[in-house]
Amino acid sequence: MRYVVVAIFSLAALGAAAPPDAAKPPETLAQSREDERQRVETQWSPLPAMPAKPFADILQFHIADGWLVADSPLYRGKSFNYRIGISDVGGMGNLRLTTSRFPGLYYIFFEHYDFTVPGLVYRHLEVLRAPIMLQVLEDDDLMDEGVSISLVETVDPGAEAPVTLRVQVMPDVDPGKAVNEAFTAASLYDLRRKYPDEYERFLRPMMRGFKEESVGFGVDSRTAWQVLSDTWKPSTDLPAKVEAIIVRLNADDYSARAAAQKDLEQLGEPAALYLMATPHTDLTPEQAARLAGFIAPYHPLDDAQIARFRKDENFLLDCLFNDDPAVREAALGRLRQMTGQNVPLDPDQSPQERIESIRRLRDQLVPIPATEPIGN
Repeated sequence: MRYVVVAIFSLAALGAAAPPDAAKPPETLAQSREDERQRVETQWSPLPAMPAKPFADILQFHIADGWLVADSPLYRGKSFNYRIGISDVGGMGNLRLTTSRFPGLYYIFFEHYDFTVPGLVYRHLEVLRAPIMLQVLEDDDLMDEGVSISLVETVDPGAEAPVTLRVQVMPDVDPGKAVNEAFTAASLYDLRRKYPDEYERFLRPMMRGFKEESVGFGVDSRTAWQVLSDTWKPSTDLPAKVEAIIVRLNADDYSARAAAQKDLEQLGEPAALYLMATPHTDLTPEQAARLAGFIAPYHPLDDAQIARFRKDENFLLDCLFNDDPAVREAALGRLRQMTGQNVPLDPDQSPQERIESIRRLRDQLVPIPATEPIGN
């Protein structure tokens, strides 16, 4: 969003009539870009310069327990504030790292301006990390309106929710068309499950901007296998092992039942997938309760969400980020079935090469528009 400072003078004091606003030609996109570029350069010019680096050498994201986490490889235990170029994206950046009084914790403040996005005056990316919160922000200036998309995670008990995705549209002319929507969840995974369309539309372009699409949209194995369970094949000996354990869950001796439960948990995800795919009706209440408790952590989606993601090309492409070759192969099989194309993916690629291959596949199968009117 552009900020304009207007000074009002007395016409009588000036002794001349001011020209009407209509006489001033409207500012062009190129002029607006140049004005904003100069504003940012002036703001950051006093800062020392750091040699340009790729995004991955400045900021890195990962997922921990369903939360997005940001770190900087440049932190060395000391505070600093630099302007920095982004070599693999272009544009201008500012990175400020500040030590805290908590051992091992530090503050991150990062901004990046890109003045080359088609149709935009600028795209502004921002990361703010503090000990109790993380905010990842994208601001787009579209000449006649500003669009702000923010993802906020916090452990503050007084916050609206642990995770909030907020979308704001701020028109320059018609305030009645403003948009301010918030989507809340218990975790990043929960946010995607509850609001798949909003998660896809608003977050993917932002995570692509940070070169971290594989992190923000990577699918954990439990969720992936629940969606792909109809293509999963158990090992030949698994059914017999699970069925024997089910019998032991009904043993007269409590210690025998507890031991059977432990053996089931050691089998882990394969046993859960087998049980989800193989209904059991003749169970005692204790057998049913123990099996339900075992399956629950492996069953994060409800039936409607499973059905939706099974037909979602973006979700299936995201399963290709997974490190499990079996997950990738199952997702590829479903993509080939859906698209009628021989969707290729080299199983021997390095993780970074695979990320680039998935990006090319996505551009081919479900291209993301460069810009999209958020308020529509």
